[in-house]
Amino acid sequence: MKLLSHPILLEHGLESHPESPKRLQAVLEAIEKSPYHNLLDLSISRRATIDELELVHTKDYIDRVLSGGHLDSEMEITAETVEAALVAVGLGLELLEQKRDGFLLVRPPGHHAEPSMGMGYCLFNNIAIAAKKAIQIGYERICVIDFDVHFANGTQKALEGDSRILLMDIHQENLYPQGFGAASIVLPAESGDREYLELFEAVIKPKVRRFCPELVLVSAGFDAHESDPHGNMHLTTEGFGKLAKGLSELAPQLILFLEGGYNDYFLARNVLETVRQLCLLRL
Repeated sequence: MKLLSHPILLEHGLESHPESPKRLQAVLEAIEKSPYHNLLDLSISRRATIDELELVHTKDYIDRVLSGGHLDSEMEITAETVEAALVAVGLGLELLEQKRDGFLLVRPPGHHAEPSMGMGYCLFNNIAIAAKKAIQIGYERICVIDFDVHFANGTQKALEGDSRILLMDIHQENLYPQGFGAASIVLPAESGDREYLELFEAVIKPKVRRFCPELVLVSAGFDAHESDPHGNMHLTTEGFGKLAKGLSELAPQLILFLEGGYNDYFLARNVLETVRQLCLLRL
């Protein structure tokens, strides 16, 4: 199990923004003070290439991001933003090519980024690019699971129609961005540990086991936590740990990508509990 991040990821964005550097800083500080500090590697600065970005995104969109400016009213693209986005994708590809289990502690997040459009604080779709790269380098069956509280519109658009990739997206109903599809598994607001874990046992686990993936990629958003200001769910830190334990049983290789989670204190606690559970089973 490896935990990958990089200092450049803290240089993008404003402290006042909901998706601020403080989120990742809180996570890294918690890891560094934990028994798992030796798993954290901040030295790898692998950047995605244009060819790798084009596995999911259009050339026009990539050019627009690399040129800087404002993506939308919520996100300015600075030179630091571009660097962070390229490294956020690249670290996932690095871990994939090493054929290692791991957790990518990265930002900006990615699951809302569509092939020709970024949105929801996301520039490039980190997990979708990793899934397409995995196919390119020889994986034949990949499962992508998203438990962020928001619908993964970008990941679905990027991966839909590829029979080699099974995508399942658990999200809160009637929350940004509105949408649904074959991958969508909706839970009502106020759902908590019981509803999530029952869904995992009754729906997720049987589907994944029938598909028999060589690799499971996870969009690990922690904004379904009971403290989070961006959702209306009631998952606890213990509940996230139980989800991690279940995920660890699904495939020979498991890679998680950090997505949402906007209470810095509990984001750090939830990531740490997820790492603890994964280490119990996969070290």
